Amino acid sequence: MKLNLILIVFCLLFVPAGVLAQGFVVVISSDYNRAALQEKFEEAQRDGLNPDILDMKLRKGVVYRVCTGFYSDINAAVDLWDRLRQQEKYKDVWVLPIPENYMIKMPEINREEFAMIYNDIADRINKKDYAGLNRYINPAYGFYVMINPGSSFLPVYLDSIPTDIEEIFATGVFIYFDDQTGFTAGNIMFGELPEYNCETGEWSAEGCFVQGVKTYSRISRWEYSLLEYDDWDDDSVQKLRQAESKIILRTVNTNGFEIDFAFENGKWYIAAFDLATDCNQ
Repeated sequence: MKLNLILIVFCLLFVPAGVLAQGFVVVISSDYNRAALQEKFEEAQRDGLNPDILDMKLRKGVVYRVCTGFYSDINAAVDLWDRLRQQEKYKDVWVLPIPENYMIKMPEINREEFAMIYNDIADRINKKDYAGLNRYINPAYGFYVMINPGSSFLPVYLDSIPTDIEEIFATGVFIYFDDQTGFTAGNIMFGELPEYNCETGEWSAEGCFVQGVKTYSRISRWEYSLLEYDDWDDDSVQKLRQAESKIILRTVNTNGFEIDFAFENGKWYIAAFDLATDCNQ
């Protein structure tokens, strides 16, 4: 704990003046020559770290950094830093605060096409057409459902959406859609996602929002707590990280919940249904 506190203080001291840190990354390597980082970048890719090369302006010029993590929670970044520094090839890693714009990456997509797909998904949810929803599940990777059993956080992997109620309950997860509220389709706003206020139970804005993500880490940020479950092991975590690496869009419908999307071979897939909140953490 003392080491983590020292690291947090160090990170905050080195936030550029006038910049409010909105996230934290783990820096694997840095250099003023971008090409010199390619080998380390490819190595991190092979290790499933989902790296990205960020260019940052300093007084001496632009410095390039191979980064991974992209966490909004510094403790999650510190956990990854601690795990990586125990490996010989990543012993010099460090945590860096970054502004919000480094956390977002809106991909070039056909927005009209995505809106049609999203509205079709919303319609099938309202009709409880689970068989129809399976056309949006990648059979090679399946999907995750994030839930809060008690006060903990648990992602449950499914290879497809069960098509009858008994099968849904048998998985230990019920994909719940409020019959009274309904999952509202309609106009989609591309941009910043709204924030949820745990105290008031309200969103900062109402509607359906879509935002790109540079690196998705909503699930693996809980890696250490997941390993406390008997059926979670290193293989499970690696499988989860591979699924995360494919997510490029997050959607929040304030009358429903979050759906995270992957895009592969010219097709959109549901990668995760997020039914969990951070409110009881």
